[in-house]
Amino acid sequence: MFDIYCSCSFGLESVLKKEIRKLGLEISSVTDGAVQTKGNAADIAKLNICLRTCNRVFIRMGEYEAGSFDELFEAVNAVDWETVLPHNAKFDVTKISCVKSRIMSKSDSQRIIKKAIVERLKLKYKTSVLKENGAYYQIHVKIRKDKVLLLLNTSGESLHKRGYRSIQTKAPVKETLAAGIILLSGYDGSQPFADFMCGSGTIIIEAALIASKTAPNLNRSFAFENWDMITPNMIMDIKSQIGSINKIPSFRLLGSDIDKNAVKAANTNAKIACVENITAFQKLDFRNFSSGKKHGIIIVNPPYGERMDLDKTNTLYKDMRKIYESLDEWKMFVLCGNEEFERYYGKRANKNRKLYNGKLLTYLYQYF
Repeated sequence: MFDIYCSCSFGLESVLKKEIRKLGLEISSVTDGAVQTKGNAADIAKLNICLRTCNRVFIRMGEYEAGSFDELFEAVNAVDWETVLPHNAKFDVTKISCVKSRIMSKSDSQRIIKKAIVERLKLKYKTSVLKENGAYYQIHVKIRKDKVLLLLNTSGESLHKRGYRSIQTKAPVKETLAAGIILLSGYDGSQPFADFMCGSGTIIIEAALIASKTAPNLNRSFAFENWDMITPNMIMDIKSQIGSINKIPSFRLLGSDIDKNAVKAANTNAKIACVENITAFQKLDFRNFSSGKKHGIIIVNPPYGERMDLDKTNTLYKDMRKIYESLDEWKMFVLCGNEEFERYYGKRANKNRKLYNGKLLTYLYQYF
């Protein structure tokens, strides 16, 4: 069994925790930006393929106190790296952060960590030289307040890179964040769903994947695919099991945008994601959006005011309220980085929640 560390955007920890439990795993702990569990190699593959709100899945190799480079070397050298890294493993410390610690030099820390692992593996494999001509392993390190967290990246590139967004518009919402908001909304495919400022279609596409019960990362590659511990047959079996539970949602999901290039991008991306048959995109000013259906859900990521004249932005927020209130018993979720949104919208949200769109603090305003 491995200690598994699943990272996520701040504010999505509770959503990620539910996702992991739904896959049949127990939660070990929850910290800011991460949920930890335990599992085997097949679980690692399944988490990478199925989790919608996770940024990366790591094997947690250990956490140790280290206030000097000597202590750092000893801590890293004491880890059982040989349980995961084979004798010919190629590996690097590809990402490191140092916060509020006596150790603050990233480059020196990377060099010392690499050396400590090399010396450990040379001793364990009884060799004077590591060939490093095998599968590639990426090590991430977080040093905070003299505590060193050692992580082995099983995902490779961030899991928000699903592979379908070949064309994107300005300031797109990340796929993992979009999925998190949709899961928070309670959408399950049985209700009408819309985004009337859809941009390149990320929110609609993620909702379509959720509604059709399609795993978000079914068609992308991962770092673990070349590792000895996870065989191609294991990956194939997991993907075939997951791919067999697809379903057709009750309603076609509607995306619209005033920019014809955005609509073109959304249609292209939906086709790549294989959800073009359950989504519909059109060029439309959101002020003309309407629906005769009841109990629908709108999720929208409007301009925050950085790229638009503030007066236009404020008018846009007011008009959003008019359109929303013309709908019959719908819910609306607005992701916005403008802290004045409620004032210009003209009504306080039933709830709001802090979320980070990349490094940008935003709020999810929820209207029922």
